[in-house]
Amino acid sequence: MPLEMKEIDACMVLLDISGYTEFVNYRTTSLLHAEQIITELLDSVIEHAEHPLKLNKLEGDAALLYSSINGLEATLIDIYRQIEGFMGAFRDKQRKLLLKGAGGCACDACQHIQKLNIKAVMHYGPIILKQVRQFEELAGQPVILIHRLLKNSVPGDCYLLFTKDVYDILHPAILPKLDAYIEHYEHMPPCKVYAYILDLDPLPRIDLSPVSSWSGMGENLRLWRRSISSLIKRDKRVFQNLPAIRKKT
Repeated sequence: MPLEMKEIDACMVLLDISGYTEFVNYRTTSLLHAEQIITELLDSVIEHAEHPLKLNKLEGDAALLYSSINGLEATLIDIYRQIEGFMGAFRDKQRKLLLKGAGGCACDACQHIQKLNIKAVMHYGPIILKQVRQFEELAGQPVILIHRLLKNSVPGDCYLLFTKDVYDILHPAILPKLDAYIEHYEHMPPCKVYAYILDLDPLPRIDLSPVSSWSGMGENLRLWRRSISSLIKRDKRVFQNLPAIRKKT
């Protein structure tokens, strides 16, 4: 089957859950619960994505979304508003998982949900869209750059990061003046970015210590059931090239 390729001007958003490496403890129960918790958090964010944003792929603890550009300023503003919603959806789901797990499962993952955070990188430029069967791949220098920008000099682990091209359009229209950083990556020119450090709503102060070995059984069963269900449905779920969500009129 021939490979279909085309060049488009696109805006990309890379969402990444901070603290994932420390969150996962390589014991069977903890790892299984950690992956299920990460999946639930990412799902809660992705389901808020609306046209023109499309989910391209899940990358472990990250998700890459993109949109073709139809009117640069309007597209960037719309996507920025969606990112604001993603942050709130993440925190809401995190709060629900915390409350469900209170006094329950003793594994490291369930005991450290509150340590997770989220960050987003926003960038635009010309990319190559490759279509192979039902799968889409994004390629080009902007795609490489947005992934490298996850490793940066910005303090903290909960923020929105904008490349200069994006910031110059969103500021001062909807973004305040932000601190600038210069990032350096191999085989790339210096990249100027702007960071919006977030202060999300505080999580509830609850006792996460398990009351007894029996008290966490319900949450354990829920996570095991969700994990097994995800494995069974994995081949049926389509994470790439999601159709645009049509708003009801």
